[in-house]
Amino acid sequence: MNTFGIMQATISHNLKDPHSKALKPNCLSPRIVIMRQSLSGGGREGEKKKSGFTLLEILIGILLLSIALLAIAGMHMASIRGNSFGANMTQVSFVGQSGLEALRGLPFKPNGDWPDALSIGTHKFGAAVDDSGSIPGTGFTRAYTVTQHPNTVNMRIIQMTITWTDKADHTLSFSMIRANQ
Repeated sequence: MNTFGIMQATISHNLKDPHSKALKPNCLSPRIVIMRQSLSGGGREGEKKKSGFTLLEILIGILLLSIALLAIAGMHMASIRGNSFGANMTQVSFVGQSGLEALRGLPFKPNGDWPDALSIGTHKFGAAVDDSGSIPGTGFTRAYTVTQHPNTVNMRIIQMTITWTDKADHTLSFSMIRANQ
């Protein structure tokens, strides 16, 4: 007998009565009999075989599965927020760098003076240079500040600051130094 609940096979032979004279050894036909014993070890008649899951086991399994799925959903939402913020940072970086490049390309006045857009002070981007940047779904402002370089009169520091709000306030700044040739 197998006490582990695994199917076992035994081979029995169709033999006639061993005391009978009609026993023919060439007529043996083996057959396979498959028996299954329950895990409870009883196997007695009148005992019910217990198999399957109880309602409590199923409910605990569903609870554990629900907790795991909620954790995965939370990670998914954090991933979506991170990707959205990364997309905004990429667009803002492009807009800021393109703004600095536009300011870098401004020509000096014929007498060699600084262009008005690069006068010392804070300027709203768009007055002297086209404002072409926009971030869909989030508002942003782009401004720049021009200061005199502390060591050289012919150089100015330009700092481009971009601010936007999605679920919180964000600021990204870029700086460059431009020389008057």
